Amino acid sequence: LTLTFTFLTAFLLFHENGMHQKNNSILTVWMNGGPPGLPDPIEFDLLVNHIAYGSVFSNLVSQYKRGAVTGVIADRWESDSGWLVWKFHIRPGLFFENGDPITAKAVELSLKRVFYLIKKKNSGHSITENLSDINKLTAPTSNISGIVAEKDYILMRFTKPCPKLLEALSFGIFSITHSSNFDQNDGSWKIKAPAISS
Repeated sequence: LTLTFTFLTAFLLFHENGMHQKNNSILTVWMNGGPPGLPDPIEFDLLVNHIAYGSVFSNLVSQYKRGAVTGVIADRWESDSGWLVWKFHIRPGLFFENGDPITAKAVELSLKRVFYLIKKKNSGHSITENLSDINKLTAPTSNISGIVAEKDYILMRFTKPCPKLLEALSFGIFSITHSSNFDQNDGSWKIKAPAISS
């Protein structure tokens, strides 16, 4: 599997970008996109960032293991019968790299930041389009009924059914980041600060 992934990665990186070997000894590689950028999950749609930083941050759930949804930060979840309200129980005993606990409040703030940036870009993601009170999300720290942290879980509420929420939340863009990685007012990534992984 590792060998297959390595060859696939090399193919995807070099197919469009280019590879040239001189004198059977020097390999020159050029890429249109350049090296990975910031380890900001909002940039994980770029393949090079997804590959380089995918293991730095964790998601609530993941669908990358044989296609089955498994809990990562969330140890269990449930939804109502109409997929309008989802409850994610945060796995106890998890910590960010700096030793801070991964709490429901930390997850809420991280996800609100991503929802805010998606809304700000008008990208039309199904989660943000249907998240309750999304219009009241004017900053990453805004309180909205669409995502609320409780003691050891978060609640997500939607205006329309969201049956594919688990699959969507497994994308790298929804990785959980420490609140010190981004500006609390505008959600921008703190360029000079090293990222604290989850």
